[in-house]
Amino acid sequence: MKLKLFRVSGDSMSPQFVENDYVLAFSRRNLRLKPGQVVVVSHPLYGTIIKRIAQITNDHKLRLRGDNQQQSTSTEALGEIIQEQVIGRVVWHIPSTFRS
Repeated sequence: MKLKLFRVSGDSMSPQFVENDYVLAFSRRNLRLKPGQVVVVSHPLYGTIIKRIAQITNDHKLRLRGDNQQQSTSTEALGEIIQEQVIGRVVWHIPSTFRS
């Protein structure tokens, strides 16, 4: 079991997570995930990203989305994610002290 700290960049997950916030992600083998949870993922095109699980398909692949649809890469562009790409599930949010 591991906890890892990540800094949020961009506005794709606003208003809940904004630029310079931090999140703490929980990681372990066979992490049980559900739609609606926020995860940190290693994406082959976009690098390390923070997104919400929109759907889990019948073959256990994840479809992700950003909370701010206007500022986020679309679910279609992100494609389906396999469990091995999930770095961890977000369990704690540390807001930036400079929120407007």
